[in-house]
Amino acid sequence: MLQGILAKLPAGVCRARPRIQLFGVWVNLVLRRPAATASSLARFETALAAAPPAEPERTDLRAEADVAISVREMFADRVSELDGLIGDALARPDDFSPRIPGVAANIASFAAIQRFDFAEARRWQLWAAPYHEATGPFLSVYGRCFAGVAAREQLDITGADDLFTTALDTARTTMGAAAHATRLASALLGELRYETGDLDIATDLLEQSRELSAEGGGGVDFMLATYATGARVRALRGDRDGALQLLDEGMSHAERLNLPRLAARIRNERVRLGVELDPTVTDRLMDTRTIRRDDGIDTAIDEFDEDSAIRLLLATDQLRSAIERAENSVAEIDAQRRPLAALRAGLLLGNALRRADRTAEADRILTPLIRRCDRLGLVRLPADAMAS
Repeated sequence: MLQGILAKLPAGVCRARPRIQLFGVWVNLVLRRPAATASSLARFETALAAAPPAEPERTDLRAEADVAISVREMFADRVSELDGLIGDALARPDDFSPRIPGVAANIASFAAIQRFDFAEARRWQLWAAPYHEATGPFLSVYGRCFAGVAAREQLDITGADDLFTTALDTARTTMGAAAHATRLASALLGELRYETGDLDIATDLLEQSRELSAEGGGGVDFMLATYATGARVRALRGDRDGALQLLDEGMSHAERLNLPRLAARIRNERVRLGVELDPTVTDRLMDTRTIRRDDGIDTAIDEFDEDSAIRLLLATDQLRSAIERAENSVAEIDAQRRPLAALRAGLLLGNALRRADRTAEADRILTPLIRRCDRLGLVRLPADAMAS
């Protein structure tokens, strides 16, 4: 419908009006059309330079365009420019329609998650509540999903469950069972249900989420759940062929959209399933690496690949190297800042020690971690750590 409105406007009028071009940017973002979004942005920049409106409208248009660009960057799983792009809109939110600060706050939550500042990610959603309420349900669903991701990383499993469940209920009630927002929330709640051991519900939710846009759904965090965790659930239920199909589908998206974090997670799931990788991929995974720490996306990529390397070493009985690398992984993760990541790394180290018959050391590490998983209801984490 929005595309139809734009098509009916005279071309000369459209070219000369930066506001109309910016409207086209938002339309193409919503429709997940990267090439068309880039073209609309170029036309906006040309129109803004050719016939700049008077202040403060010009500054406001620039700030809104930067928020739109931040959405494109989030979809592309890039974080380095986000704070600069959303800063103006967040500094003076009441100078815009509520949609603009509402979107900017969601991007701020995403950026904070990738910096591993999970408390800040959740604070942005509290700040955004009145703007989301004034805009409609979609932005609030997105925001609750990001807040739920942050809560889960903090091991606030009850909080994450509440946020994902509320997001899904809101989406279903206001937009319908087949809505894009419903599938986004289904992906993340399905992943959490898997980790807490409710495989039937997890299967249903993750299969529903698979209907997300072929252009990448709502971003990589949602795709990780749909393709990687979805494949793990299928394999656990005995559908190995279906699991491999889902991983192939996820890798296709990762390569087409240039999403290396998704590609690293898909590789990791293939290793977990015992899939034979291309020798060049295996060699690269097994190479020693220094985990990058300046960018959370890069950190996640390197940590997925290091997990894969440790599992490959265990599978080939290179136990000493596996243990050394698992110990390094544990040592390099700040457990206070990233409790879920630390828990997973500790479980993998305990598994490596147990495989090497270093039982006393393994038990010393695993016993408190497994007890913690039991208290939190994360029944799949210990089991998945042991599956190599």
